[in-house]
Amino acid sequence: MISRYHLKCHGCGESFVARLGVEPTRRTRFYLPCPHCGLSIRGSMSGTELQNHRVDIECEVLSGSAPESPGKRFVTINPFVPSRYEADSFTPNGAFPTLTLVQALGDGAFIEFESERRAALEAGQVMWPKVHMLFQYYLQGNTDMFARIAQQQLGLKWQPSTSHERTTVAYQAMGTATTVITGTTGTISANVIGRFSRKHSEAIERHRDHLLTFRRRGQSSASLERDVFTELNRFVEHHESWEMGLLGRFFGPGDKGAFDELVLYRDEFSLVGTSTSTDSSSPASACGRSSQLRTR
Repeated sequence: MISRYHLKCHGCGESFVARLGVEPTRRTRFYLPCPHCGLSIRGSMSGTELQNHRVDIECEVLSGSAPESPGKRFVTINPFVPSRYEADSFTPNGAFPTLTLVQALGDGAFIEFESERRAALEAGQVMWPKVHMLFQYYLQGNTDMFARIAQQQLGLKWQPSTSHERTTVAYQAMGTATTVITGTTGTISANVIGRFSRKHSEAIERHRDHLLTFRRRGQSSASLERDVFTELNRFVEHHESWEMGLLGRFFGPGDKGAFDELVLYRDEFSLVGTSTSTDSSSPASACGRSSQLRTR
């Protein structure tokens, strides 16, 4: 959906119209450059339903009742879809965010992308808080509360009574939640984990020292386990900062060129900047060279 905002730049004082694409989000920061002076005006949006959706823009919002003059300047911004900044209608490519994705991905891939994206948003809001609580009790060694949360919040039908059982439950819950959040299209996680499992099982069968070493190191891994969980939680909490990087999984060969002249207007590039240099599916990479230079 696109909403129109009549704005007045707090730098040059000129007015313009912002065509802002809105999507369900917990909280997403964006920016829009003034079309007159280029000043970056910050904003944010939040709300997962239409009735509670809120947009805040750090400049004066003018009344939209006055007729627009022929020379009025427009900007088109969507923090979730790379957009064509100067567009003032539904054409060309990049002017209407939903159509941009449909044109770039095709109907089938677009439906699949939106399905995974909405499932990830719901998992982050509903499932992850329960898993986070469960894993905190696991790290604390609070066996009673761990069992209660597993049974009451996650539907476990039996009582995990041993350390091995609790570890299995904790990591299975984490794996289920993060699989939904990161999506399954185009991933190689199953191959990587399966390869490690086969090598690990073979090493245990052939070399007893491997199992003894594995157990010994496992006893001293509590701090590492906690650190990994902390980083994973940060990753999930900032899901909306990197989610558009998943677009790269849905493109066909050569289709990324559709985004070369478009820009992703996010005001949280510092959160994803470290991954941009190493991950070809990062938001900046998914949007093409121009987006990488112009995303904040």
